[in-house]
Amino acid sequence: MNSSLHDTPAAPRIEAMDVHKSYRAGARVVEVLHGASVEVRPGEKLAIVGASGSGKSTLLNVLSGLDRPSAGAIRIDGCDLYAMPPRERTAMRARRIGFVFQAYHLLPELTLFDNVYLPARVRWEGFGGGAGARKRAAELIERVGLAARATHRPDELSGGEQQRAAIARALMNEPDILFADEPTGNLDSASGGQVLDSLFALVEGGERTVVMVTHNPDIAARCDRVLTLRDGRIG
Repeated sequence: MNSSLHDTPAAPRIEAMDVHKSYRAGARVVEVLHGASVEVRPGEKLAIVGASGSGKSTLLNVLSGLDRPSAGAIRIDGCDLYAMPPRERTAMRARRIGFVFQAYHLLPELTLFDNVYLPARVRWEGFGGGAGARKRAAELIERVGLAARATHRPDELSGGEQQRAAIARALMNEPDILFADEPTGNLDSASGGQVLDSLFALVEGGERTVVMVTHNPDIAARCDRVLTLRDGRIG
C-alpha cells in the first residue's frame, strides 16, 4: 500500500551539518565541536546530554545563532542561518527563537513584569500594539505562577522564580523554537521540578520545537528524543 501524504515526515525545523567550532586559548586552538550533525523536527522536544565540557552549550549557542561555527552549516526551515546578513539573522532570532539560560540573565533594574515584556518591543505589531503585548506578558507570568511577584525585581525572587520568569520571557514573542541550556542546573530538585513543569506546560501542543541540553537523565527522559554529545560529535 502506498503511504499517504500524512505519513510523509515533516521537513526538519533545524538542521546542523558537519558543524565544527574551535576557540583560541593563548597559542593553542581548542576544537570543541568536531563535525556535529543533527536534525530536529517541528514540534519535537529534543534533549542533548553529555559529560561536562563535552560542548553541549557550545552546540546550543551555534544552533541558536548566538555563536558562528568555524565550519559547517545551520539551517532553520531550510534557510542557512549564518549566510543571512547579520541584521536579518538578528531579526529572525528575535521573532522565532527563545533562549532559556542557566544563569537566568534577568535585568536587575527591571521588575519581573518588565523583564518578561521586554522582548515584545521588537514586535509590538504581532500583539496589536503595546497593550496587546502587556496582556500577553501578564498572561505568561500568571501561567508560570508568578502573578503575585510581577512588581518584584530579580534580587527579590528565588532562583526557581527567576528561572520561571526567564522561561516566560523566552516565550514572550511566541517563538517556534525554544532552546534551553541546563534550565535547572542552578536549582534544587523541588525548584527544578517546578521550572520543568512550567516549561513543558507552556510548550505543549502546536509545533513549537524545543532543544534542551542537560546532564540530568531524568530531565532528558521528559523529552521525545535523547541524543548524546561525545568528543564533539552527536552519537
